[in-house]
Amino acid sequence: MQIFQVTAHYDIETRRWTAYSDQIPGLVCEAKSYDDLRKNIADLAPIMLSENTNFSDYSFGININMHEGMSIDLPVAAE
Repeated sequence: MQIFQVTAHYDIETRRWTAYSDQIPGLVCEAKSYDDLRKNIADLAPIMLSENTNFSDYSFGININMHEGMSIDLPVAAE
């Protein structure tokens, strides 16, 4: 089974996940939650593969490489 790589980033400013894949042409999506992003990827990947490549296997796998940032405040010094 062929496994495709997808990269997902969480933007702390917009509070949204975005995903893309260099191996699945045209796959770019975004969502408010990681679960919704996974659903969007699962829905769009077969369409993008069938429309933009010669891939014809019945099934395939996807590895999602997540990059999540976080915002941290410095502690306030005691006076």
